[in-house]
Order: sequence, then C-alpha cells, then structure tokens
Amino acid sequence: MNAYSFAVVIIFCVHTILAERSCLTGPYQLESPRAFTEIVETCKAWKDSACCSVETAKEIGISESKNLYQFEWDHCEYTMSATCRRFMTMEECFYQCDPNLFHWELPSQSGTVSKVPICSSHCNVWYDACKDDTTCVKNWQSDFVSTNATGPYECPTDVVCKKFSEWFPDGENMCNTLWGSSFEYVVEDGDNCMVMDFEPVNGNPNNNVPRPGFWRRLYRRVSDYVFGRFNSAAFPYNHKCTCRLYM
Repeated sequence: MNAYSFAVVIIFCVHTILAERSCLTGPYQLESPRAFTEIVETCKAWKDSACCSVETAKEIGISESKNLYQFEWDHCEYTMSATCRRFMTMEECFYQCDPNLFHWELPSQSGTVSKVPICSSHCNVWYDACKDDTTCVKNWQSDFVSTNATGPYECPTDVVCKKFSEWFPDGENMCNTLWGSSFEYVVEDGDNCMVMDFEPVNGNPNNNVPRPGFWRRLYRRVSDYVFGRFNSAAFPYNHKCTCRLYM
C-alpha cells in the first residue's frame, strides 16, 4: 500500500468515526435507539432505549436464535437448562438491543463486535448457570458447520458434546472464548465494564462505561481495514450479522 492509498484509508476511517450511527449494523438492529412501542417481557431492560425492534425482542422470546440465525441452543442431545437458557437470552438481547455496542463494532465486518468489556460478576454467574449444560464446540463464532451462509448451523461430525465446564475452566475463559473475541472478561472497578441485563427503572448502567477513545478507535479501524480485508476469504460470513456465526 503506497502513501496515497494509506492517506485515503485514514480519511475514510476518520469519516466513518465521525459519521457513526448509534446502533450496530447487523440485520436486525435499528439505525438509532428508540423506546419499545408496547410492553414486551423479553429484552425489557432496554424498553426505554433499544437498538432492537419490538418484533426482534418478541422473536427472541419465542424462538431464541432459531429463526434469526438458524441456530439451535439445544444442539446436543440434552435440552439446555432453564437457568442457562435465561443467560443465553440475556446475551442475545444485549447484542441486539444495547445502544453502546456500536463503539466496539469492527468496520470491516458489519455487526461484529470485538472485546466488549463484560463484568466479571456477570461472566461468573453466567458460567455457573451453564457449566452443567452441554455444547459440542468451544467457539460458537467459528466452530459450527453449515452447507450455506444462512444455516442451519450444526455440530461438526467429528466432535462429541461435553459439559461447558469441560470446555471452559471458569467464567473468564467462557466469556473470552464462547463468542470468539466478541467479549472480554473485566474485573469490576467502578464503571469499567458492561452487564447483559439490568433493571430499566435505574437506567442502563452500560451508558456509563468509557468508550474507546478516538485515536484508539482510529487505530483499530485502520488496522482492521488494512489487515482484516486481506483475510476476508477466511471468514466469508459475518459474525452476528446474517448468521451470527462464521463458517
């Protein structure tokens, strides 16, 4: 890449930062957050300001990720426990609805987030809720297989289902690995991390989490554009975009 091309990339990345929308660019997110127009039990934490529509929240409550991404949480022979399912619902609502996530979006992969800081307390209770449930892969972002870009997504034929506790030794490892590099386990110190559920009457605590600074975001965007675009063939489908999973 010559100096002129690099300058064009810098200008482009600065423009994308200044012109950022306020929601992720996934297929089910709105362009900007808005309040729910009716009472919905699922994802209700974001009822006052959500990047998801009422229809998407209802769909999560009805079919979880089956209809959205052709992906079954019950991909092993055992049905996922109610406690684990509740935390998976929280994660889906958080991804679809929280207006703060777009600050961690990768520009070359629409709808993809990277290293969103998740509070250790949430990761730990999520792990405790799911540790006795089963899955067939460690990385849900990349390790499932499908014959096409729209699913259905299934376990590889050469693997066996194991308990979460066998795949992940603790909540930190699970948060840092289950969805690839989407989330990062962070020990709480004031408002330095996010949660995936909260009481809406108290407002969204994730609004108080420091966002990546301009220069850090510019560095990440330039790096992602310059280096990430050359690796696009390895990831033909966007994580948490049309399918939430890479093939």
